[in-house]
Amino acid sequence: MTTANCLIRKRRCCKKGILRFAKSVFMSITITNETMEVFHQPALRLYPDKLSAPQVTRESRDEHYTFWDSYFEQLYFDGMHAGFCTAEVHHDIYITSEQTSAMPGMVFLQRGGITAIRQDYEGPQHLGEQQHNFVFDPYATATTMIRGQSQLDVFVLSFLPERFLQLVSDTGPVMDRIAESIAASRPFTFRLQQHMPITPKMQALITEIRQCRYPEGLKKLFLQSRVLELLALQCEQLEAVYGHKQKCSKLTPADIRKVQLAKEILLSDIQHPPSLTELCRQVGLNEFKLKVGFKEVFHHTVFGYLKAFRMERARTLLANRSMSVTEIAYEMGYASLHHFSNEFKKHFGVSPASMR
Repeated sequence: MTTANCLIRKRRCCKKGILRFAKSVFMSITITNETMEVFHQPALRLYPDKLSAPQVTRESRDEHYTFWDSYFEQLYFDGMHAGFCTAEVHHDIYITSEQTSAMPGMVFLQRGGITAIRQDYEGPQHLGEQQHNFVFDPYATATTMIRGQSQLDVFVLSFLPERFLQLVSDTGPVMDRIAESIAASRPFTFRLQQHMPITPKMQALITEIRQCRYPEGLKKLFLQSRVLELLALQCEQLEAVYGHKQKCSKLTPADIRKVQLAKEILLSDIQHPPSLTELCRQVGLNEFKLKVGFKEVFHHTVFGYLKAFRMERARTLLANRSMSVTEIAYEMGYASLHHFSNEFKKHFGVSPASMR
């Protein structure tokens, strides 16, 4: 019997359990400081009926407390939940959570840093800026430590278990392992040396999900397409990272931090990026190590990454229609509209004008 057939049988066996999925997924949360002084104890609920409703449901709220100022936005549709959180964290805080029913999901940390502390981890797991990973645990209590920071920006996608199993069927051996754990309600945790990088394409999709301006009739279709593409990109990365034995990395943790710093410098001024020599000087790596390290960490060459970032950013700006094609070309650092148009067509197969 094939893996796919096994999973189909498991899905059928667990379907009654899915249908009995709680009327609301209750999550108890306690926010404390390092001395366990309780700051806040909100009760959060995710409603499966909203996840299965024919229309897209949007909710948002602001929170203003002594420990943070935050904004939350949530979207429910087609068995999926998309959540955005932007916060200014004034003090180091510890968030302990426990939920009645788990939902598999993907966490994308766009800005800031968080650290997960769990008994089944070998040690604290730090998720840094521009990193992401897959998360699923049916019943463990987890504590997340968040240092005081000026901007925390997190995007989370979660799925009803049955919906997730439908989507990832036969996508690869790594996702099959995850699906088997979800179907059996077993915890699944990656023992990670490093999390996966958010690629320019992923970042563009997250931005499009958040800034969706389509009317109600088209909104659900648009969000479905972007979420499924984002899931496909994460599945692809998971299979690449865990689907075969990894080569032994020669990068030290300090080298990896320098490579990540190089990416931040590279994207800080995309109109006038530094030369490779200047970038090496600023981060303290020789050219060979920076090239090899960038390829290993971000799966791109240095300037291949910059080009991909420019193209995805340009596509987002074209969709927003707030700037002309010429303005976007110069904003992306191109000296001429002709050069920009040629690069855009090479990347996407269509001209920038046709995207309007």
